[in-house]
Amino acid sequence: MIVFNSLSPSTISSIVDLRLSEVQQTLNHSSAAPDRRIGLVVDTAARSWLAAQGYHPAFGARALNRCINREVRKPLAEAILRGELANGDTACVRLNAQGSGLEVTAVRAREPEETAAGSGGESAAQEA
Repeated sequence: MIVFNSLSPSTISSIVDLRLSEVQQTLNHSSAAPDRRIGLVVDTAARSWLAAQGYHPAFGARALNRCINREVRKPLAEAILRGELANGDTACVRLNAQGSGLEVTAVRAREPEETAAGSGGESAAQEA
């Protein structure tokens, strides 16, 4: 019989960080969209929730991959398919208001023309 020591909370947190970095790599290097670049920001509460949901004393962190697939990867894929997340955008993952799951929101990348036009107009208004 092989006996494994239980994982410490810091080890589980490290595994969450590793798995989320893999999600980020997938967002940036997909064979279907090789030029796609989508950022990923996961807040501390969401990371803690994933660590708690993805760990079981008897099974270790095996459930973590399923949890990240269900709560992070699937909503990200759906947002990309719906056009809510596009190249240059950032996906923000937060704990929902009820604390019962995660929510994914998109922060749109600014268009270069909008940035140039917006900053020019603002500085002109400030100078006047």
